[in-house]
Amino acid sequence: MEITERFSINEVNGQNDFDGKELELNAFDKQNLIHSTNNFSEEENLMVNPNTISEKILLHPEKGYAKRIIFIIMLIILIVLFIVFTNIETKHIQGLIIALRIIIFICIVDLCSIIKCRNVLITIHPNEAIVYEYYGKYIGTVKETGFFYFSPYGKVHKISLRTEVFNGHKIKVCEREGNPVELGIIVNWKVEDTAKAIFNVKNYKQFIEVQSEAAIKYVGSKYPYEPIVPGEASIRSGNEVINNELKNELQKRISISGIAIEDARITEASYGREVAQMMLQKQASASTVYSRQAVASGATNAILNTLNIFEKNGIEFKNEEKANYVYEMMNILCSGSEISQIEQ
Repeated sequence: MEITERFSINEVNGQNDFDGKELELNAFDKQNLIHSTNNFSEEENLMVNPNTISEKILLHPEKGYAKRIIFIIMLIILIVLFIVFTNIETKHIQGLIIALRIIIFICIVDLCSIIKCRNVLITIHPNEAIVYEYYGKYIGTVKETGFFYFSPYGKVHKISLRTEVFNGHKIKVCEREGNPVELGIIVNWKVEDTAKAIFNVKNYKQFIEVQSEAAIKYVGSKYPYEPIVPGEASIRSGNEVINNELKNELQKRISISGIAIEDARITEASYGREVAQMMLQKQASASTVYSRQAVASGATNAILNTLNIFEKNGIEFKNEEKANYVYEMMNILCSGSEISQIEQ
């Protein structure tokens, strides 16, 4: 007799609230539901991508030297047999001889293709690896250097383990204040997990390019182009905080592909064409104001120092005379006339 209970999801797990909706489940289903909700955090990564493959190293791959000698001997034997059957002229078994000639010729062609065309005898150089699959099943990865033999019925993926550089073109990004800016990125990366690079993504190099653009757009939108507050991290200053965040964000995005990011940084930064002229005017105005402030401050200090020297030497001025002196000196020191070279 099947026992049925009515209960709320809240009884199963207090953290999963489905508005107290009641379900009618038997005792076995209730037990399974309790187990699955309690262990969801452990299984959620597998549920996101259950087909993720990790690297397996083949420690003792088969060397290719003996196989190469065997293939050459077999090729010589087949050629000799083909010549022998070609010189036989017997009318009674002429059809059989022709059939044997065709079979031997096909074997010779197939053996030549195995030796030269197919990925059967492969040399692995330093910082290279071979990802080997057999009838759709991932067998393992060979990282050992040397000359190796792989079955002609399997599939071989040759992959480089060297550090490579991706120099991206300029990308238009809206920085934190909403101004369009153009940013360039350079990324140093290398393959760390060969199985993930081959089987988890279709093209890992193109995957890096796309994710690099996404990462720089995300990080660029979090910071201003120029610092609003003194000491604030900004895109223009090329702060290491931004570069480190860019590296971590990109590594998080491409972790499924087995790629390790060694370095990522912003190489070029400029305002977009839409606001470039306006921002140049703004920068020019800010520079003019700053320079005028510096001139006025310097002129004021110079006049005050001069008046103090006069007073120390016993030269006194009335207030009206001081005001006229300050006025005249400020006009001279803060005038906008350009300095001309003295002709000799």
